[in-house]
Amino acid sequence: MSLLFAACGQKSVETVTGVDRIDLSTCAGSVDEKIKSISVVNLDVDDSWSYINQSRMTMTANRYVFVHRYAKRLLMYDLKGKKVVDRSIQGRGPGELNSVENVFSQDNRVYCFDDGDGTLVSYDEKGKYVSKLTFEDGADYVYGLGDGFIGLSNFRDDYVYVYDKEIKRTGSFLELDEFFKYNSSSFGLNPTSYVFRDSLRFIMSHDYTIYSLSDGEFTPRFEFVAENPIPSSFYKKHEGLHQNALDMSSDLAKGGYDYGFCSLAETDRYLVFEYFSSVNGTKTCLFDKRYKTLYKSFVPKRFVDVENASDVTADDVWQNLIYYLIPTYSDGESVYFRISKDIYQVLKSSQDKLDDRQKSLYRDISRYMTRNTLSDGDLLILRVEFE
Repeated sequence: MSLLFAACGQKSVETVTGVDRIDLSTCAGSVDEKIKSISVVNLDVDDSWSYINQSRMTMTANRYVFVHRYAKRLLMYDLKGKKVVDRSIQGRGPGELNSVENVFSQDNRVYCFDDGDGTLVSYDEKGKYVSKLTFEDGADYVYGLGDGFIGLSNFRDDYVYVYDKEIKRTGSFLELDEFFKYNSSSFGLNPTSYVFRDSLRFIMSHDYTIYSLSDGEFTPRFEFVAENPIPSSFYKKHEGLHQNALDMSSDLAKGGYDYGFCSLAETDRYLVFEYFSSVNGTKTCLFDKRYKTLYKSFVPKRFVDVENASDVTADDVWQNLIYYLIPTYSDGESVYFRISKDIYQVLKSSQDKLDDRQKSLYRDISRYMTRNTLSDGDLLILRVEFE
């Protein structure tokens, strides 16, 4: 399969059966219209709270789990928010790693993948080291799926490699064209891949299709129909092993293309994503899978602070709130976001302008910050439920 022509939905007007085509030129309303509730996840804050920043998040049946990418710190909280595990996993000993690229959970075990040496280490819900597996052919990300594992990498002939539980390769998908091979640039703070229910979803950098792998079936699931897509000539110009990132960025800016799809999350009804456009900059989007409609929020027209609080509206506050939300995990029902604690000042300075959902969040954060001491740079974890 050729990724350049099969993956980029812009190069064909044909509709693939089972694929949701998302027309980015449409807009049924703003993202906040579909938010049912937004609340703080009440986790204990102590000296280790700083490790939440730059952490990957997952959940087991009984734990909120965070693993700091660079400090290699494993934190677990029970569902009431009490911290139950706090340990360093950096090193070369049993249960230790040198880097952590992605984190996932399966059967109440937590798995951390070290992309440096292809090591996958697992822990139980008490943070105890359980097992270690090594992928000798390397990968950028590894996920558990069914009884085996899936590896993603653009440094091989195919992007997707399937393994059984003994790490024996059983198949591969998505042959890479020269542009996508070795092109490791990414956008946003989250990987552009995630597990949704029993499926692995992912999108390639500078591409327009989210693929899905489940039960051995590999299919396109979502195709973005852009207003100004990257043309085939761009891929041809920048193909090859030694791509120049500055030249590529310059050409993207000059062309004004829609690109940089990232910050992916999914519930049973909605797909959450962001992308960049020369028109209105970064756009946060919510696609309703049931009614095939798209909701958008844009870069705030004005950023709320104490000085201009008297002039803002609830819509202004929503624009600020959604702009700063970064998805970190979804359980299929809710999406968990991280956001700077500074959003509290935005809400506080605009108390008399807030709608009922914003007022509820403000009260929630106020109680949380009264019970806990947060420092500059600290984050809140918010749970969002959509209609």
